[in-house]
Amino acid sequence: MQLREVARVASLALALGLLPACPTDDDDSANDDDVVDDDDDATGDDDDTTDDDDTTPSEPCLDSPIFLDEAAERGVNVEIFDPFPDDPDYGGHANVVARDLDADGDIDLLMSPTVEGITIYENDGTGQFTALVDAVDLGGDPPATLSAVDLDGDGLPDLIQGGRGWLKTSRNEGGLHFADRVDLRNEPAEEDFFFVSHQAADVDGDGDLDLIAPAQFQGGTEDDLHLITHRILLQDDGDFSETIDLTPAIAPIDIQATTVGDLDDDGDLDVLLLGDVGPTSAIFRNDGGGVFTDVTAELGFDQDLAAMGVDGADLNADGILDWCVTDLGPPACYVSNGGTFIESGLAYGLVPDEPVEAHGTVGWSIELVDFDNDGLLDAAQSSAPENRTQNYPNLLWRGLPDGTFEDVSEASGFYDDRGHWGMAAADLDGDGALDIATAGNGRIPQLLINQCTEGAWIDVVLQGTAGNAEGYGATVQVETATQTRKRHLLGLRGQGQGPARLHFGLGDEDADVTIRVAWTDGQETVVEGASTGQLQTVVHPSR
Repeated sequence: MQLREVARVASLALALGLLPACPTDDDDSANDDDVVDDDDDATGDDDDTTDDDDTTPSEPCLDSPIFLDEAAERGVNVEIFDPFPDDPDYGGHANVVARDLDADGDIDLLMSPTVEGITIYENDGTGQFTALVDAVDLGGDPPATLSAVDLDGDGLPDLIQGGRGWLKTSRNEGGLHFADRVDLRNEPAEEDFFFVSHQAADVDGDGDLDLIAPAQFQGGTEDDLHLITHRILLQDDGDFSETIDLTPAIAPIDIQATTVGDLDDDGDLDVLLLGDVGPTSAIFRNDGGGVFTDVTAELGFDQDLAAMGVDGADLNADGILDWCVTDLGPPACYVSNGGTFIESGLAYGLVPDEPVEAHGTVGWSIELVDFDNDGLLDAAQSSAPENRTQNYPNLLWRGLPDGTFEDVSEASGFYDDRGHWGMAAADLDGDGALDIATAGNGRIPQLLINQCTEGAWIDVVLQGTAGNAEGYGATVQVETATQTRKRHLLGLRGQGQGPARLHFGLGDEDADVTIRVAWTDGQETVVEGASTGQLQTVVHPSR
């Protein structure tokens, strides 16, 4: 799409109220570098100011986040396994999880598949890593999907793994060692289906984590499609035997990305099952009492997708979370609009400046976060081919003051066209700026260290109920003098999972902020006067 077409669609979206209103442009501002009236020599520079938005490379982070790949220097050195290097039809996969696995305060990494199945990278607290390749016993059956969530409330994230016909967990025993896997879902009739996505959240509001476990069809015949089931595994004091079946109105569908969110702002968590090539996605409204109703068409999600990853943020500042989904093509962004959602990715400018082949891009993982701490959300997409016939570069869009985005992939150092599936954003070196870990088959992962450490920020970590110690599914709102930012704490969102903490860039607003947490059991905690530049813990009222 040409930039003028993006601008036209953005103007239409602004008229519909999908985008926040643009700030007033003051011709006398030091940032209006294109206004000749402010310029002594008609060069487009404000000669009497050094705060220009056409800054020279000596001040790189004013125009784009900047990343340097430091994987080799920091000890990330185990190649991601490629099981079918010569198969042109194999798309590949690579899981990246960024979590504090040993409760020492810094972010460790999990990468899969490697030759050993899973590689753990232990962080020494400065962003230097040591590879551990024997901490998880997989019994010769490596997972297709991977996340880390504290299921038993002991303060240590346990592993959840999915594969062909099975979903298993490995308890974290401390010291970066994990117990043998035990079944969460293992049904021989579903041997032709992969569990390639899952989401841990308290969907019934009883204070402990449940597990959404949809499936993807891979193998068998069309006659087998009726066997596919998407389920919620309800937890009761460590037991996940009680289940709720999620039956889409249009069935069957393949699911490669799933998440939860309060789509109707009624205080409970609805379920998003995002379709992967074929019939539409399935969105289930949570009516309470274990009742879920398919409202896909009602909410505007009844569109074909090839969804591989998802993230949520309040893009239009209306207090309702919006959802961006990677696709065959640019990301699809479902933006709230008076009780429904309108797909608005193009209107927000989330398109590549240089489209590749017919699709333009093929996205896998996606992150909506503030990489340069300027108070505006940015968007990063790891990109990889649907098969091995075409490579697509990773993309990074910088957030603009009018709520739209611009492609800064090459300027940021994020652009790389060798195929990346998993991705996670996390502050790996403790400097207050989010770094990126991303991986693709047949090579060493990338560890992209963020060079933009200026700007105010605050990180929020939750201490939830005994059964949901990390507070998954809770909504966190940070308020400053001029802005309000709102996020859900989500787990696995495709082939990537970030830390159990939420990062808020605040620009030049380094005064104390107010934090409001809406827990999944309906309770609320408010913290006033929280200091910026640090990690703030918010505790559930039951603690």
